[in-house]
Amino acid sequence: MTDNHDARASDQVPESAAPTEEEGYLSEIRRALEDTDLPEFYANSFTITLGTGDVLIVMKRNLKQIGKIQVSYTVAKSLAEALGGIITQLEEQTGNAIMTSKFIEKKMLEGNPNVNT
Repeated sequence: MTDNHDARASDQVPESAAPTEEEGYLSEIRRALEDTDLPEFYANSFTITLGTGDVLIVMKRNLKQIGKIQVSYTVAKSLAEALGGIITQLEEQTGNAIMTSKFIEKKMLEGNPNVNT
């Protein structure tokens, strides 16, 4: 499952030649994977805050800040829904519930109160 929230008039294709929605998503993903100039980040944690006009997400790897993303409230909510949907799909297809960081931290503390997270 993919989700695309970037629609521009210049991206419109005549209806007779228009790809399906899924083909459009796959094409965009393929272009992103092939674009060597597009920055790549791997994060295993994040900090998030709400500003007066947007949402700031600070991406981290091993507690070190590696990048930041600022998005509008609308994009933030759309992103949250899309991420939730794709994780739900993964869980349904695999029969495996993905644990959240908060859940893991809580369980680690329950099992060993000396764990420093």
